[in-house]
Amino acid sequence: MYYQVSKEFFEKLPNAYFGAVAVRGLDNTREIPELEQMLAENVAACEAYFTGKKPKETEDIVPYRTAFTALGINPNKFMCSIEALLTRIAKGKGFPHINAAVDLGNAVSIKHRLPMGAHDLDTIDEGLDVRLAGEGDTFIPFGSTEEETPDAGEAVYASGKEIRTRRWTWRQSERGKITEETKAILFPIDGFSDVNQEEVHKAADELIDLFYSLKSPYRRKAVWVMNDSTVKAIRKLGVSLSFVPEDRLGMGLVGSMDLADNMMLRSFRRGRSLFTDQLRRLNSKERSVLRLLHPDLSLHITVLRADRQTEVKFLV
Repeated sequence: MYYQVSKEFFEKLPNAYFGAVAVRGLDNTREIPELEQMLAENVAACEAYFTGKKPKETEDIVPYRTAFTALGINPNKFMCSIEALLTRIAKGKGFPHINAAVDLGNAVSIKHRLPMGAHDLDTIDEGLDVRLAGEGDTFIPFGSTEEETPDAGEAVYASGKEIRTRRWTWRQSERGKITEETKAILFPIDGFSDVNQEEVHKAADELIDLFYSLKSPYRRKAVWVMNDSTVKAIRKLGVSLSFVPEDRLGMGLVGSMDLADNMMLRSFRRGRSLFTDQLRRLNSKERSVLRLLHPDLSLHITVLRADRQTEVKFLV
């Protein structure tokens, strides 16, 4: 499938910056107390952070309100999802446990104060577009069965004619919601190249680290699509990665290396590689990055921005 942002959207919001983490092979039926505790801790820290502050007046939220206005959306009537979430927490209303994957996404979203969606990839036929709504588009509000029609030209997340999020980051649909049966998820992270670009990177990398740290019965044989800061970290270890748009195999191969070198790289986990001695010299952070080069993993660059890459394709 693909994940892309339209030219028309970037014309309206040229500083928009999108990170994405995709994972498949999850078992979301399990309760994970550690995630519930992390969510509770992040909610408490967030409530303390906003003591005496109105979220809508802080540097975290003002750029989103400005962006909504640029997109023709009234931010007072339709709050960005992260503003609504932080406002609820700032009022001391907390945030409920839903399921493991949703808890994890919410915990990271709250910590980094970024809007972060979650879409069930198995409900998406070809791809997910950030574009302007047009004729024939339909939306089913969360918790409803009735279809509604988005405004013409409204900024949306869409899978074909099915709108998955209205008004950019306002409200997600009943279609594609994350349930206990969900096994594959795309987490889009919405930010700005001139405001919180690095925070988008950190949030994407933290999602990967947290999922990878989960016990194997939960993550099973998860396959990742990573943010480019992780790719840069791997480059620093002496492995040059390149995103090859025409390669759709999803085999997790390093595009700039031949097959023999890829097989040698993969063998380091079994202690039979030229990388073994180097691995012993790495610190814990570097080890966690290099561990992502597991044979089951697929690596891609997934930051989308107007002046560079606007589309990423990956196998899920």
